[in-house]
Amino acid sequence: MRDAVGLFMALQTQWKWIGAGMAGAFRSGIDYPAIAPTAAALDVKLTADLFNDIRLLERESLRVWNARR
Repeated sequence: MRDAVGLFMALQTQWKWIGAGMAGAFRSGIDYPAIAPTAAALDVKLTADLFNDIRLLERESLRVWNARR
């Protein structure tokens, strides 16, 4: 999970945002095409398990952010 957290933190600028008019904007998820090159830049092997860990962190982050809205 250590690689997942490091990679997830490196992806912090790669979130997709959706405009919601007067309601502002909200995150919809990580830009998945950015994951592989970011992992490569960090010399982290992107495995299926690591990808699933990233998705878990993404899902929980979205849950927390959306609860604050």
